[in-house]
Amino acid sequence: MLWQPLVKIIELKHELDVVLSMFAKEACKVLSVDACSVFILDETEHTYTLSASTLVPTLRSGMIYISAKDDLLGKVALREEALIITDMSKASSYSVLQTLSRNRLQSLLAAPVVHKGEVIAIIALQLNDKDKITESLQTDVATLCANLSLPLNRAIHIEDVSEQIEDKPQSPMYFDGVSANDGVQKGIAIARYNITDIEEIPDKPTQSEDEERLFISAVKDVKESLEEMLERVTLLAGSEEAQLFEAYLQMIDSSRFYDAIISYIRQGIWLQSAIKRVVIEQATLFEQMDEPYFVERASDIRDLGKRILLALENKILKKSHYAVDTVLVASEVTASMIAEVPKGRLKAIISEHGSSYSHAAILAKALSVPFVTSIKALPISFIDGKEVIVDAYVGRIYIQPAKGLKSAYERLIKHESQKAVELQALKDLPSTTIDGHEITLKANVGLIADLDRALSQGAAGVGLYRSEIPFMIRERFPSEDEQRIIYQQILSTFPDKPAVLRTLDVGADKTLPYFYEEEQNPALGWRGIRMLLDQSNLFLMQIRAMLKASLHHDNLHILLPMITTIEEVKEAKQLIRQAYKEVIEEGFDIDKPRIGIMIEVPAAVVLAERLIDLIDFVSIGSNDLAQYILAVDRTNEKVANLYNQLHPAMIRTLYHLVKVAKKHNKEISLCGELGGNPIATALLIGMGFDSLSMNASALLKVKQVLRSVTKKQCRNVLKQVLKLATTEEVHTYLENFLVENDLGGLIRAGIN
Repeated sequence: MLWQPLVKIIELKHELDVVLSMFAKEACKVLSVDACSVFILDETEHTYTLSASTLVPTLRSGMIYISAKDDLLGKVALREEALIITDMSKASSYSVLQTLSRNRLQSLLAAPVVHKGEVIAIIALQLNDKDKITESLQTDVATLCANLSLPLNRAIHIEDVSEQIEDKPQSPMYFDGVSANDGVQKGIAIARYNITDIEEIPDKPTQSEDEERLFISAVKDVKESLEEMLERVTLLAGSEEAQLFEAYLQMIDSSRFYDAIISYIRQGIWLQSAIKRVVIEQATLFEQMDEPYFVERASDIRDLGKRILLALENKILKKSHYAVDTVLVASEVTASMIAEVPKGRLKAIISEHGSSYSHAAILAKALSVPFVTSIKALPISFIDGKEVIVDAYVGRIYIQPAKGLKSAYERLIKHESQKAVELQALKDLPSTTIDGHEITLKANVGLIADLDRALSQGAAGVGLYRSEIPFMIRERFPSEDEQRIIYQQILSTFPDKPAVLRTLDVGADKTLPYFYEEEQNPALGWRGIRMLLDQSNLFLMQIRAMLKASLHHDNLHILLPMITTIEEVKEAKQLIRQAYKEVIEEGFDIDKPRIGIMIEVPAAVVLAERLIDLIDFVSIGSNDLAQYILAVDRTNEKVANLYNQLHPAMIRTLYHLVKVAKKHNKEISLCGELGGNPIATALLIGMGFDSLSMNASALLKVKQVLRSVTKKQCRNVLKQVLKLATTEEVHTYLENFLVENDLGGLIRAGIN
C-alpha cells in the first residue's frame, strides 16, 4: 500500500521539521507529484504554518503561515474536505503556493488531516499536468491522510511538549488529560516504562552501582530459559527446528552483543538504555542488508533484547524504591503496577494511554487515588523524579508548580482531607433518605485488603466480590483449598450481611497469564460463564470452594457473569446442585446458596422477564452493559469519549430492569461504577434500586447524598432526566441538583 512507508516516516522519533521534510520528499516519489507541502495547525494563532515543502528545501518552520480565511488552501480547513484546482491562476483566491512555485505548478490537490473533528494539517500536492490528478491519486491521498491522523497528531504534541520543556517557561507547566478517578494530590513522579517496547526506553545515566551485576544475572536467567526451550523443542520436533534457540544462545554470548552492553554500562549509561542502544544498533545493521535471512536476524535481536529486559524487570521490581508520596507515571499504567507500590505510598497516577474504565482505573477508585489518563505526548522521562500536582477533578497535572500554585492546591488537598473526616461521621448512620426510604449500600471487593476499607466505610455487606483477582495474580490456577480460604475471609468479615461472590469472570481485558487464547474480538468472545461452562471442572472446583467456605455462615450469594441465554442459567444451576451434593456428601452441613445473575449484555435485558424466574436476585453490571448497549470499547482511546453510563439509552434500560424486578418481587442491585458516582445517586434511588454496590472509597459520598434527599425528590429527578435527550443534558441536570442541595463538594474540592 502506497501510504504505509509515508506513515512510517511520521512515526520516526526525530524532530518534527526533519520528519516532515523527509515525508514531503518521499511523497513526491511515492505519489508521482511535482511538489509536496505540509501545513500544520498552530492552535494558539488559529493559522497554518508551512512546516515542510519541496518547493523550499531550506525552509524553517514558522517562516511562512496562512490564514484559513485568506488563502486558497483555507477552504480545505473550513470545509474539512479535499480541494482540487486544475488551474490556480484562474482560482478566485490566491495561494502562497503560487509564489513558492513561481506559478510553474498550477494544478493542486490539497487534503486535510483530521483528528477528532479538527483539521490538524493540510497536505498540498502540486502538479504541472492537471490530467495527473486522477481518481486513483485522490483516493490514495484520502487514505494517506486518514492514516496520518493519529501518528501526526502525536508527533505534533511531542514537538509542542519538547519546545515547552526547552523554553522553561515562567508560567506553570501543565498537561491536560481525562480524569479516571476524581481527587487532588501532590507528590514525586516515579516513572515506570514499558520495557518490552524497546523504542520507548529513555536514555538516562546509571541509576545504581550494581547494574552490571544485574545484567549478568538477567543474562544467566535468559540463557537457562533458552537452554530449556532448546532441549524441549529438540525432543518434540528435532534439532533442525531448535536452531533458533541455538542462534539466540550464540548471540547472547557474542562480543558484539554482550560486551557492547557491558561497555555502555561502564560508560555510565543506564542498564536498560544500554540494552536499547545495542539492540537498535545491531537490528538496524541487519535491516539494511538485502538478504532476507539477515533481515530476519534483526527480529531475533529485538526479541532477545526483550527477553533480557523482562528478566531484568522481574529482578528490579523486587528491590524497587517508591517515595512516600509516589505519583505513579507510565505510558499505560496497569493494575499490577499499582499493586507493586507499597501500601500507603501511592498518592496519584498519571498515564499517557488508558481509559477511566480500565482495570487500573477501577483499582485506583478502590484505593481512593486520583488518576489522570489520556495525556497526549506525556514526557515521562522529563517528569520522572519531579514534584507534580494531580488535579483529577479537571484532568490536569502540573510539573514543578510555583509556590503560589502549590499553596493553593495544598489548601484544596487539606479541604479534601477535612471532607473525608466529615464523611466518616456518617459511617454508622442508617442509609436512609430524609423521609425514611432505605437503600442498602454494599462494597465491591477484589483484594482482601478491600475488606478493611469496606468495614471502615460502613458497608452493609459485599455486593460484588471479583473472584478473578486471586486467579490473575498467580502463575497457576489456585487450588480448591486456596480458594476456600479466600472466600471464607469474605464471608466471615460480614457474617450477618450478604456477600455476593461472582464466579470467575475472565476474558476480554481480564486475562490469565497461564490460560489465555488470542481472540480477534475478545469482548464478544470466550469469557465469563461461557468459559466456565466449557471448563466445567474449573467451575465445579470454584463452586465447591465457595460452598465449603460458607460453613457456619448463611450469607453466600453466588453471582453468574455474562449471561445471555436461558440455557446458560439452567446449566450453571445444575452444576451448582452437583457441587452442593458433593460437598454435603463430604460431611459439610451447609445451606443452599442464593443464586443470581449479572445483567450486562442486551440479550439479558430483552430476556429479563424469563431469566428472572430462574434466579433469586439480579445484579446489573453497568460497566459492561453500557459498553454493549453503546457499542463502545471503553478501553479504546479513539472512542472512549463516547462511553458514558449516563447515556439516555442506559438510563431507560436501567429503569426498565428495575420495573421488571419489582414486578417479579426480586431484589435488584447495581454494582458498576455508576453505583459509586454521587452524581447518579438520586437518579438510582428514584428508579427504585434495592441496593447499590461500589468501591468502598465512594460509599460515604453516596450515603451523604442519600441522607440529604427525599424519595419524592429522587422520583422527580428521574421524571426530569427521562425527558432529556443527550448525555450532556443529563450530566448538567444531575450536577446542578447536587449543587442546589449543598452537595457540590462531593464532585469538586472547594465547592460548598
